[in-house]
Amino acid sequence: MGAASPFLVRAARVAAAACAVAAVLLYVAVALARIGYPYELEWMEGASVDHVARVLQGRTLYPPPSLEFVPMNYPPLYSFVAAGVARVTGLGLFPLRLVSFLASLGGLAALFVIARRQTGTVQGGLLAMGLLAATYRLSGAWLDIARVDSLFLFLLLTAIALAQGGDEAEQIAGGVCLALAFMAKQSAVAAVPVMLVWLLPGRRRTAFVVTAVTASALVTLLLHRVYGDWYYYYVYELPARHAWSARLGLSFVARDLLRPLPVACVLALVPAWLAWRRRGANGPGDAVFLYALAIGCVGISALARMQPGGWNNVLLPGYAALALLFAVGAERLARTPAGVWLAAACMLQLLVLAYDPGKQLPSARDRAAGDTLVTRLAAIRGDVWLPYHGYLATLAGKRSYAHIWGVDDVIDHDPRRGPALRADVVDALRRRRFSAVVMESDMIETKSWLWTEVERDYRPGPAISADRSALWPVTGMRTRPEQVYVAR
Repeated sequence: MGAASPFLVRAARVAAAACAVAAVLLYVAVALARIGYPYELEWMEGASVDHVARVLQGRTLYPPPSLEFVPMNYPPLYSFVAAGVARVTGLGLFPLRLVSFLASLGGLAALFVIARRQTGTVQGGLLAMGLLAATYRLSGAWLDIARVDSLFLFLLLTAIALAQGGDEAEQIAGGVCLALAFMAKQSAVAAVPVMLVWLLPGRRRTAFVVTAVTASALVTLLLHRVYGDWYYYYVYELPARHAWSARLGLSFVARDLLRPLPVACVLALVPAWLAWRRRGANGPGDAVFLYALAIGCVGISALARMQPGGWNNVLLPGYAALALLFAVGAERLARTPAGVWLAAACMLQLLVLAYDPGKQLPSARDRAAGDTLVTRLAAIRGDVWLPYHGYLATLAGKRSYAHIWGVDDVIDHDPRRGPALRADVVDALRRRRFSAVVMESDMIETKSWLWTEVERDYRPGPAISADRSALWPVTGMRTRPEQVYVAR
């Protein structure tokens, strides 16, 4: 096969870059269109608001588990940062989404910098950034919602980008960023393989590794001192008790990688192939770094996928690493005789990930149903418990109680504290502590333990909304407030 003309190659590369930029712009448009929506885009966003509220109130984030509050099993950085924004904007979903949105843009920019350094071209940076943005729907439409993941990913990628620089000050700043990433989400351990590679002779990244390890240890000790043993319990001990499924781990490769990202997976092997071809000549080059990062990030995603409750958001670190390898592989072969076909394959990979942006946006009916529900909750005398949506009670001027995810996490995985927490919930229902309890569609359909307990002391009241198509989350578990149960 003869080489294509330089003009044709250039045109194909420009078209691929344009597809990458379009993927980023589409994500930005969707995020901006829904950042101000006052209700949850995903069923646990409200729990994040509850955490921020506790920070603003000066209350501990890691108390003993009770009906009052059970935290999610993450470190506290996201709640601290969002609370700082909420002091200016006011409490709500907007400040948390703003943090996530800005962090997602920072993460895309950091990935661009890493890829450009690895490829030596702007095209490489755009391809990496574009592929990660294109996996937006594939990874749960998660980058801009009120959850910890975007802040974690931004800090992780920024740490790597800074540490790539030759300046020791950059390496120290990168180590601090990695420690902050660890304070946002435990998955920052994905950087451990990279740290081990950079400790090899000749890598000269000792300042990064020493800073990261020292700062992470100091932060962990400080948090343990502030919050006591409960910090360790929620962030490390309880997650370690979650079940694992080897079957889910095996399906990860086919379902989450090969099926939706075939071109990216093939191109991800190119750096290894080229390193093998030049063995004994120039050595492996940066291939060791690239695959160390992939092992850490893809491995973290795979392990999280092995948990039965793992949602698509856990794929973000893996997709970021795959996007980097995709860009490097594409650029290493860009000027071969197959350059035009390669650019076409890159465009095809980006295009097959296209999604309908309208499906990621809540409708006017969703907003109207949410307004109606908040008004009805405000009209109920006394406390109301919404096990899935305590934030709605806050909007109605009422007190928020523990989120059912945290309650079930303790009940299901801690044989010592779980029964006591369940007894605490049952006792409150028996004493009719709440004037009403809002049952979720998921609870009613599965006849969960909580629905069974509520049924004994509360009777079904009116349905939340006659419009069965309204108030469903646009991502995450499909569930919605279904019915108000009032005390008998």
